Amino acid sequence: MVSPELQQVAEEIVVELPYEHLARVAIENELKAEFDLAAEVFDLAIGLFAEKIPMNPGPGLDDDVIVTVLGLLAKSCKQHRAIVLLVEHGIDEVASSNVRMLFETMAATTFLTRHRIILKENGKRISPVPGKTLTTRFRSSLYRANEAFQYRKFHSAA
Repeated sequence: MVSPELQQVAEEIVVELPYEHLARVAIENELKAEFDLAAEVFDLAIGLFAEKIPMNPGPGLDDDVIVTVLGLLAKSCKQHRAIVLLVEHGIDEVASSNVRMLFETMAATTFLTRHRIILKENGKRISPVPGKTLTTRFRSSLYRANEAFQYRKFHSAA
């Protein structure tokens, strides 16, 4: 909750480009249907967290996988919301890069939740590694290990 004083300060600090308000009104009017659809998609995703939509995990989706996927869903909700805000303000160049990030997040989610995957390189199937079945649990562990590695790599370089 934001204090009334902080809210007042935030409302007083307005930085806009010339004609930004007119552009925002035009965007709002022209893209109303798209913004309504975006709001429906966002509400659907948020509904999972608010327990309005029951989850029915499929085979192989244990608690570790579900927690990882819910984390990715939370990340994608933030990305989605940021994209909508950027587009509403006419900042489509930045929104485009955020759309790519959202796509990557959803690709990771799909990789983790698919019951069966087939890895390919240059369109040709890669032979499975004996003893290393790519179960959803194993893929989730790989994903989290990579995230931890990337975090450590980023923060040790600073």
